[in-house]
Amino acid sequence: MKNKIFDIVAIVIGISGSGKTNVIKTLEDIDFYSIDNLPIKFIPNILENFFDAEKSNIKKIAFGIDSREINFLEKFEKLKDYLSIKKKEKKTLLDYKILFIDASDKILCRRFQETRRKHPLNIQNDSFLEQNIKKERDILMGVIKHADKIIDTSDLSVIRLKTIIKNYFNYDSEKIIINIISFGFKYGLPYDVSMMFDVRFLPNPYYVDELKNLTGNDEKIVDFVLNNLETKKFVEKLLDFIFYLIPLFIKEGKNYISFGVGCTGGKHRSVVITNLLAREIKNKFLHNTNIIHRDINK
Repeated sequence: MKNKIFDIVAIVIGISGSGKTNVIKTLEDIDFYSIDNLPIKFIPNILENFFDAEKSNIKKIAFGIDSREINFLEKFEKLKDYLSIKKKEKKTLLDYKILFIDASDKILCRRFQETRRKHPLNIQNDSFLEQNIKKERDILMGVIKHADKIIDTSDLSVIRLKTIIKNYFNYDSEKIIINIISFGFKYGLPYDVSMMFDVRFLPNPYYVDELKNLTGNDEKIVDFVLNNLETKKFVEKLLDFIFYLIPLFIKEGKNYISFGVGCTGGKHRSVVITNLLAREIKNKFLHNTNIIHRDINK
């Protein structure tokens, strides 16, 4: 049996309220298999199960660990030793990174007050927030020296934090997934779309007997829909609008965009325009572009 080889294991540690959960979510967005708040002693067992698996498409895995564990530092150092051994073997693990997420005490207090959540170390509800923050810092003091990357989120927006994480792991944030869905209004609206376009004003092949039973994937339908002055003007303006929007969506930190294109039945006009949009977007941006013709066979 050939052992599973991970490209990288990320260990995320942070002061409570610093944004550790946002980091875990971002790692999921860049294809890490992420597990948060797992007791440290279980991490080697989970990794060994992956190492022994015959088939797995997971190449990157991240664990968020919590300072509330008894003897936290001792357990953390054992975990680091385990990962170091695996990395030296180069049979099951190529690399690992330890991320430490921090923020100023003032910012941490403000965040806890805004969310109205108690500090996780205040189990008995018998101490002040500032005391718990100091207690947690004392626990984690021995961890910071092992960190490969320390991120202070005091003045960071969530979008900026995502960018830092993506850049650190060499993730191409300029590449996103774009889904374009054709649909028929008569069958209801698609749920997961960023923006929707109605093309029912375009010439309808349904009313031409020889075209009625064809679909927007057929050349005769493509010619019928596109060889029209109004269609050409619409497509030109629509592409200009979408080409303007996509970089703004990327800048905002989106990992995927879904555009919906609807006509009456989802079989002719919307299919033609969806295919055209997908082709033009892919040619311009080279993004991973997916086409979904939801109602083409209804």
